[in-house]
Amino acid sequence: MKQALWHLLNDLLVTAVFLIAYGVLRDARIAAGVAVAAGFVHAGSCRLRGLRVHPLEWTDFALLLALGGATILPDW
Repeated sequence: MKQALWHLLNDLLVTAVFLIAYGVLRDARIAAGVAVAAGFVHAGSCRLRGLRVHPLEWTDFALLLALGGATILPDW
C-alpha cells in the first residue's frame, strides 16, 4: 500500500506543483512554466538516480511539454 501511494504521489507531483503555483500566483502562464520546470527537474533526477523511467512517464512528460508550452505561448 505504501509503495502504491508513493507511485501515485510521484505521478501527481507536477500537477500539485502547477496547482500550488497557480493558487499563489494566479497566472496560468507562470504556473505552467513552473510545472514544466518541475517536470524537467523530476525527469532529470530520476535519470541521475539511475531509476528506470517507464514509457508512460515519458509520454506524460511529452504531454506536459506540449500542453505547458501551448499555455505559455502568447496569444496569436
